[in-house]
Amino acid sequence: MKNTLIATLLSILALPAIAQKENDKIEALRVAFFTEKLNLTAEESSEFWVRHNEHESQLSEIREQKKEVGSHVKNLDSMTEDEIRRDLELVRDLDILEAEIRTNFLLDCINILDAPRAGKIPFLEREFRKAILEKRRGNDGRSQNGRPHGPPPGRR
Repeated sequence: MKNTLIATLLSILALPAIAQKENDKIEALRVAFFTEKLNLTAEESSEFWVRHNEHESQLSEIREQKKEVGSHVKNLDSMTEDEIRRDLELVRDLDILEAEIRTNFLLDCINILDAPRAGKIPFLEREFRKAILEKRRGNDGRSQNGRPHGPPPGRR
């Protein structure tokens, strides 16, 4: 019993390290994927990744702010109309800021790369996310429990 408790505790303590290792792997795959797909030179790569990391940091801050506003929804019944309106306006402003950050990143990338390659970035982001999800599911498109993804048969 004591050994099981210790093993469980150690497993729980190791989770952040495992998650960080997984994030590092994904980031390495992202760098390789984009470097290959955009045919980045060494100079382009260094400039691109500095700007990309700044962009991701800015978007991460916005996501955190949205989570904070979203946590208010649990108390919606106790909020005044003015508080609800204020939160909705804040979300709108954050959405606008997010779109500006994404657009500015792509415009900056035109200066680093060229317009055709910069224009591919949003499509490559989706392609990369899709590839990572498929890899997590397994190469045959099945989930880890062996069932195909998607709606059950007859509900498509």
